[in-house]
Amino acid sequence: MRARLGPFFWGLALLLGGVISACDCDGTGVGNFPEIDVSPTNIIYQAIPVGKESIKQALIRNKGQVPLTIREISVLNESGGKAFDIPEDKKLTLPLTLAPDETATLFLRYAPQSAGVARGDVRILSDAKNVDDDGYNHIKLASSLVSAELIANPNPLDFGEVPPGDTKILSTILSNKGQADLMVSGLEFVSNSAQELAIVSQITFPAKIEPGKDLEVQISYSPKGVRVDEILIAKNDTGRPNYEIRIVGQRAAPKIEVDPNLLTFTNLLGTKETKTFTIRNVGGQDLEVTALAMATGSSQDFSLLNPPSLPFTLKAQEEVKVDVEYHSQDIQDDQGAVEITSNDPDSPTVRVSLQAVAKGCDLKATPDKLLFTRPSNLTVTLSNVGNEPCNFKGASFSAQTSQEFSFFLPPPAAQALPPGKVLQLVVRFAPQDQTDDLGTLIVESDDADSPKLEIPLESKIAAGSECELSVTPSTIQYGFVGIGRAQTRQVTLENKGWGDCTVTQANLTVNPSQVFSLGTTLSAQGEKIPSGQFYKIDVIFTPKSGTSFQGELEITSTDSATPKQKVSLVGTTGQLCIEALPDPMDFGTIQQQCSSLKEALEIFNICNQTVQLTGIKFGAGTNQPVQEFFIRSSPNMPYSLAFGQSMQISLTYAPRNLGPDTGTLEVANSSPGQSPIIVSLVGKGVDTAEQTDTFQQLNKPEIDLLLVVDDSGSMSDKQTNLANNLGTFMNWAAQLNADYHIGVTTTDTTKANAGCLRGTPTFVTSATPNPTGTFANNVRVGTTGSATEKGLDASWQFFQSGKLSGCNQGFYRKDAALSLIYISDEEDNSAQSTTFYVNFLRNLKGVKDTSKIRASAIVGEPNRTCAAVFSAGVRYWDVATQLGGLKISLCDANWGNSLTQLGALTFGYRSQFFLSRPANPATIKVEVDGAPVAQNASSGWTYDAASNSINFASSAIPQAGQTIKVTYQALCLPP
Repeated sequence: MRARLGPFFWGLALLLGGVISACDCDGTGVGNFPEIDVSPTNIIYQAIPVGKESIKQALIRNKGQVPLTIREISVLNESGGKAFDIPEDKKLTLPLTLAPDETATLFLRYAPQSAGVARGDVRILSDAKNVDDDGYNHIKLASSLVSAELIANPNPLDFGEVPPGDTKILSTILSNKGQADLMVSGLEFVSNSAQELAIVSQITFPAKIEPGKDLEVQISYSPKGVRVDEILIAKNDTGRPNYEIRIVGQRAAPKIEVDPNLLTFTNLLGTKETKTFTIRNVGGQDLEVTALAMATGSSQDFSLLNPPSLPFTLKAQEEVKVDVEYHSQDIQDDQGAVEITSNDPDSPTVRVSLQAVAKGCDLKATPDKLLFTRPSNLTVTLSNVGNEPCNFKGASFSAQTSQEFSFFLPPPAAQALPPGKVLQLVVRFAPQDQTDDLGTLIVESDDADSPKLEIPLESKIAAGSECELSVTPSTIQYGFVGIGRAQTRQVTLENKGWGDCTVTQANLTVNPSQVFSLGTTLSAQGEKIPSGQFYKIDVIFTPKSGTSFQGELEITSTDSATPKQKVSLVGTTGQLCIEALPDPMDFGTIQQQCSSLKEALEIFNICNQTVQLTGIKFGAGTNQPVQEFFIRSSPNMPYSLAFGQSMQISLTYAPRNLGPDTGTLEVANSSPGQSPIIVSLVGKGVDTAEQTDTFQQLNKPEIDLLLVVDDSGSMSDKQTNLANNLGTFMNWAAQLNADYHIGVTTTDTTKANAGCLRGTPTFVTSATPNPTGTFANNVRVGTTGSATEKGLDASWQFFQSGKLSGCNQGFYRKDAALSLIYISDEEDNSAQSTTFYVNFLRNLKGVKDTSKIRASAIVGEPNRTCAAVFSAGVRYWDVATQLGGLKISLCDANWGNSLTQLGALTFGYRSQFFLSRPANPATIKVEVDGAPVAQNASSGWTYDAASNSINFASSAIPQAGQTIKVTYQALCLPP
């Protein structure tokens, strides 16, 4: 017999390395021994009824190289009982010897004796080496749950309607769908207080239901109340919850049903349409209908056609049909209902809902009467509130209308007005005396109800001053304006009297530190404001220091009641944390009932801390009396903005009436003292798509040119090279007779004079003696500046209001073109993104016309190396790209040629002209001095839709003094 070594001794043999050898002890050779393979090692039996059996097989194989002897096979029932065993007729004869690779089949039987889950273990004892720690190989046995499962069919048990005094018997079948016997120990009702239900079946409890067997339970129902809803409990002793059977029924009664319960009508205005509904008795007793009529509040456009005489009776399952007629008298949606009253105890009154949509043109005038209390222009809005187009034929005044009423603008031409669209008529009242006047405005269309719509006109001039001047607002709130910045707000003067007003003076009577100034100058004779007209005065707030200011504007006029009126001025200031660009946000000229393109307002964090934006809303008075400015998209609030980051708000402008519109957008934030940031909104509504834009090519181009020169230690040779080649640059200024201002600042922002002009004089003009030499001297700014170059930030500081009125006074002209040139051999290290600086510079001239702002760069070219030592000016390069300037590489030795190109671009005549409204390209026509110019890329002009501009070819650029006229039709984008 082979010696059997336990796991400990085999491990010890390996450690001793030969003291105990791993050998075949019967001498058949080293490494030859029997190995057993049992498959599967886990067997799971599906649940079967108690008393049934299921047999599965396992294979025992000798996978060794010598014979395998199996000495013992036993089955242990771990869960109790004898659910698992080996059938007597299928037992293997032991001991059993298997030759190498020989197999034997082991049959294992599962025969449950009770409910539950059975588990077992088959142990195989052999002389194999690969056995478990206990010396056996195992097969684990398990069964799915064997249980009893009770169901009832039907459940619920529905008796339906049973006449009073009758008894109805129904059966429900209790079935055992499980595998074990089910013992029902009893049946009982939860309540059955009225004793309407009874168990009719004679059943002895406990009642045994074997797997797959049924038990019939008969139940009787004798109605006493209106209905029954009861639970019958079937108790069982399986340990599972009791089973519930729901029992429902009701005493037979009349029951009304209407079909359908909603009638929907759609027909042309003035026509009739009929629809039908059915009243049916679905109950067990006679239904008596005592009332059938239109419900209170129903539209009079609905009516019943030949309804049945009342009262009437319907036996079970009988029905009657009722017709409803809809005769649309207008284009409004109509609602109504038919109410039916009967002896149905559950629903004594039911309704058939009615709804209708008439089709057709329906033209409404708002307001429906015009009352003039002074000379003015009032608007009537014609709206097609129907659902089909209206054909507007024209508008006129009746023959009896006073001559003092007229059209301020010619009425629109005949046209189709789609549903939801509007037309506006503007009526002027110009009285010749103070007597009352009457008239009628007549609008003709194909509106079936009102083909001639009449709008009464009446004037009642109130007694009082000939001049009645209204000044709004009474207080200007500037909000927070950064130190050195400027914010402009408007005061509107309206003459509400029946005669002329003259504004004789507008003075800042309270003006601490001279922070307030007037942007509007009255004429020496005063400003005459006709009755009903407006005059606007710009008031500018430019804080230079401090925290808060209060001022006062005094208006003097010929208003006898209030000859002097005052406007309070309130503003706060400090170190700016948030920059909103552009400001003002100018949407330009847009046709009424159309929309502008989406415009982006960008909010930048320019202070060295994170700011929370907490809310966005329109300021007081904006969008009054109707909404015309819209926020189309913005981030969810609150929004965290880290230093140097930005976010965008998308807005549109859709004018509802004619004339200029103004408003403000307020951005609340967490920056102390700076909430809200207020951004001005500007737009103008016009009544036509026809547009003519006229431009003048100046005799003397007006250019403000600022050079931002790197003054760090490595720039001496570049400054010299620039100065030596300025002659070719300045030749263009002389050749084109340019009116120029040329200044120089540096990239050093660490000194007190950061962002200030350098040199003497501080800037060069065409009147400066030896302008080229003076310019060359100013360019040599030295090499003692900071090694952390911030050219973009320096140009931003340069154009702050405080510096433009201080160290840079006189350089910047509002109407001149602005050009910047950045010269550096290092990358820009300014704090903000290039987007911020580009938006700021564009905002100086207004974002609509970018021809007045240009930036160029003489820097290290990105992705290019040369013998000279410098860093790529990626950020300068990007700004020059965005602002349409030249990009000159420091690798190029021929500065003369480069500066010649730069001079031609800087001082040359305009070749690009920006249109005031989004244009339909197919309608554009261009004239120069009255002569048509063809659309041609090489010899005429082209249209650039992205920038909405006309671009002339180099051979066709208009010359000095010529007039350029562009006519086109503006696009009408849907609001």
